[in-house]
Amino acid sequence: MVLDADQCYRSLSARDARNDGVFFVGVSSTGIYCRPIRPARTPRRDRCQFFPNVAAAERWDYRLCLRCRPGLAPGHASVDAVGRLARIAVARIETGAMNRGSFEQLTQELDISSRQL
Repeated sequence: MVLDADQCYRSLSARDARNDGVFFVGVSSTGIYCRPIRPARTPRRDRCQFFPNVAAAERWDYRLCLRCRPGLAPGHASVDAVGRLARIAVARIETGAMNRGSFEQLTQELDISSRQL
């Protein structure tokens, strides 16, 4: 797969979730590779190298980012936890969880506090 570096950088700058898992970015100043939705500050263009998969980034001696966990499937890293929990809560509420029980019961089922929800 041939990646267009300019298009990848635009996607990285916009944190475009549609490209999560499609390519990975290695940052030469840190020696780390990340997902394009990385929550950190966007690096300068001249410090970015784009890879079609994790193995390619590792062949260039980049280390995986411990924050965005590029080796995990999109949606399963800790950086995705808030969005994942919100989607689960909304789905439970839409299917009638509030009709069958209280707000407190829902938070117990999700294993979070009512304040977190």
